[in-house]
Amino acid sequence: MNIPSQFPYRATVGLDWADQKHDVFVRFANGDSYRRKIDSRPEAIQEWLLELRSTCAEATIAIALEQRRGALFYHLCTHLSWIDLYPINPHSLASFRQTFFSSRAKDDPVDSQLLEELLRTHPERLRSYQPEPTAERKLDQYCRHRRSLRDLATKTELKLISTLKQYFPLAVNLFADVGLKSEIALNFLSRWPTLEELHRAKAQTVRSFFYAHNSRSQSLIEKRLQLIAQAHPVTDDLALIEPLVLTSDHKYLRICDLCKELEISAARCVIATERERQAKTDALFGAFVPVN
Repeated sequence: MNIPSQFPYRATVGLDWADQKHDVFVRFANGDSYRRKIDSRPEAIQEWLLELRSTCAEATIAIALEQRRGALFYHLCTHLSWIDLYPINPHSLASFRQTFFSSRAKDDPVDSQLLEELLRTHPERLRSYQPEPTAERKLDQYCRHRRSLRDLATKTELKLISTLKQYFPLAVNLFADVGLKSEIALNFLSRWPTLEELHRAKAQTVRSFFYAHNSRSQSLIEKRLQLIAQAHPVTDDLALIEPLVLTSDHKYLRICDLCKELEISAARCVIATERERQAKTDALFGAFVPVN
């Protein structure tokens, strides 16, 4: 099937990405087509793109792929002057495959061919990628990075809780209301990594610790001191305790590092947000040209 005459592209491309090799299916306006595997290295992708551009006499082409981010997508975005990118939702492609090729026969089209056909036959239902301003994209990346750090910190905290419950469950209970990612909980574990060491501390020393960390509620402090006094060790087997303490130390240090990274990331998000706001303000007021 030839590309419709009103279609604005010299060629349409379906690109099925993978870690090592990308499968591409190219159909030209005259109906010719080919399928090829290209290496995922940037050099190989660039070489293929330049070949494709030369074949199409530097006319605009369209590429459909199941990505909105990643190395391949970012590479293609450097050629938006002559490439229109169409990110396809994987669910949309799966539905298209199920609707027209439900038999799963061996001669069914591969994903790259399906992507090209979906783009060529239903362009009115697809939206080409239009990059946001640089400030907005930068802010989006900072926010994504921050969410990733926060998720990793939460997963590490859950692993720390699981480890502590095996030999020092009191530490989990003492800070159930604020979590083990809190500064007070992390400093507590650093100072008293086991119940045995905590029991050797004087009550006034522990009380002073809570005061120093802005925990001033007398009722809460007394409740915590009572829990400490009544706590019974899970085990006194050093063959279990010492390796578990080492594991907890590793999780503790990882959480500390992640918390510091989160502070830096939060500051970057604030700066990026302020710059974006300022850019929008400048653009708004710049649109009003004073009349002499």
